[in-house]
Amino acid sequence: MITIFRKQQMGIIQRQSVKSSLVNFTGFLVGSLSTLFILPLDWNLYGSIQYWLAIAMLLSPFLNLGTVALVEKYFPFFKERNIPGFLRFIFLVTIIATGFSLLLLFFLGDYLIKWLSPIMELTSSTNENIFIISVAILIGFINLVRVQSANFQRIVFFDIIYKLGFKFFLPFIFLLHLWHLLQTEELQVGIVLFYALVLLVLIFYLKKIGAWDVKTNNAIRVAQTKKKEYSSYMFFSMFNEVSHLMAYKIDIIMIGALLSKTSAGIFSSFLFLSAILEIPSRSLYEISAPFIASSFEKNDMNKVEELYKKSSINLMIVGVFIFCIIWLNIENVFDIMTNGKDLRPFKWIFVFLGVAKLIDMLTSLNKHILIYSKHYMFNLYFVVALAVLNIGANYIMIGQWGILGAGLATAISIFIFQLGRTFYIYLKMKIHPFNNKSLQLLFIIAVVLLVSPAVHRLDCNIFLQGGFITLGFSFLYFIALRKLQISDEIENMLLSKLPMLKPWLGKD
Repeated sequence: MITIFRKQQMGIIQRQSVKSSLVNFTGFLVGSLSTLFILPLDWNLYGSIQYWLAIAMLLSPFLNLGTVALVEKYFPFFKERNIPGFLRFIFLVTIIATGFSLLLLFFLGDYLIKWLSPIMELTSSTNENIFIISVAILIGFINLVRVQSANFQRIVFFDIIYKLGFKFFLPFIFLLHLWHLLQTEELQVGIVLFYALVLLVLIFYLKKIGAWDVKTNNAIRVAQTKKKEYSSYMFFSMFNEVSHLMAYKIDIIMIGALLSKTSAGIFSSFLFLSAILEIPSRSLYEISAPFIASSFEKNDMNKVEELYKKSSINLMIVGVFIFCIIWLNIENVFDIMTNGKDLRPFKWIFVFLGVAKLIDMLTSLNKHILIYSKHYMFNLYFVVALAVLNIGANYIMIGQWGILGAGLATAISIFIFQLGRTFYIYLKMKIHPFNNKSLQLLFIIAVVLLVSPAVHRLDCNIFLQGGFITLGFSFLYFIALRKLQISDEIENMLLSKLPMLKPWLGKD
């Protein structure tokens, strides 16, 4: 029975991950068109939007005081005991926390701006502050609904409405502004309305799948007996998430503050390219998180280790493939792109950011393993250290090398952080995600980086060149996967979708 249950769990994870990845890749196609042809029309506007959203994301966990993490951590407890009203309890706590934070921000906002002024240029415009705070509040509630949806192993609809929806919305409102049909303030209102509409649609979806658990106060009464435990975990999660965002989002904010919004726009294009690598990992992390939490609840460390290792190698296989395809074709991307010449001097930013993403994928579920274990407090220490390291590295390296320095600072910080967190998990739980197959994949990247200068110097039709490079590398890569026997799961999935490859791979 346990084996069957585990197979069912892995089947759910794989199906939801594949579906979500397809949605995210669709978003990538839409986002690619925007990034290639629309958003480069005004680097300053593009950079401003990314700057605003980065600050809003940074403020979001501070405003809700980390209540979103309660949904992941304690949902298994209430579910297994059949205690209804869990989401009602969460929404009530989030509303109270947000109200308290807004009062605190109102009285201490000026001191906060002054304190942060050396590293980020927070706006003094009242309308802009209201806009950013409104988006931050909505992001918090959307994330709450997202986690509840993941608890029910449903993440695809969320991806369609929120992630894919924004990919369509951003170029639309961007063009309206460029055509002078919207002023800056009206563009900001449009962004707020988009987030509000997304939240309403997702709430209706939770009702449809039976996850809108708000009818009774039973969960609230049970939770009152654990106020201290919940409060401690909330504040831990708040500092953890704020530190995490400062580590991963601070580069855009600091570039916008220390250099210009135009530089932030250029850097954002490379962020988009590198974010393509993590498309498969996003959905896998979201759908795996409830299983990790449940496994710790049952003290099933074998399940934790299984998810840890399989997610690492499978994510790396996909990540290395995408990284190599983009890097080998990056000169063609610049040739096709509107104002692509502005990016060419900074192309190594993609390598720095891409390597950072690959390090995240290699270490896979270490964040979830740590925060759902009894050692969860140490994740906060690691993330705070990463935030401090990344802020310091960005401040120094941006001053030295501009946006190239920001990319290098991110790669160095992520490497130190993930290595430290993974080593700590090994010391405490005796599990790690690595094997010799991981080294073989890293060797493939090294070979591609060595041969790429010759590929970039090729002078022929960009579409023929791109097609030849992509097909040629894809063939060689999947042959290498087969010969090295890196992952049976990836191979079987590939053959099920592309049976014509069976003769080439020696399959009947």
